[in-house]
Amino acid sequence: MEKMMKKIVEMALTKNKAQVQEQLDGVENKIQERVRGIENKIQDLVNIIESMYGNCE
Repeated sequence: MEKMMKKIVEMALTKNKAQVQEQLDGVENKIQERVRGIENKIQDLVNIIESMYGNCE
């Protein structure tokens, strides 16, 4: 009986671990999307500054 309970607990923990990993993957993807968005905005600003600087010469 004890072995069966231990196995049930192990299975539950394995399932929980998989669920947590899935959630972490989702968070990581959202962070990567936001970082890409920030990088794009920075590049846009660089382009604006370069075009303004070029016009000042």
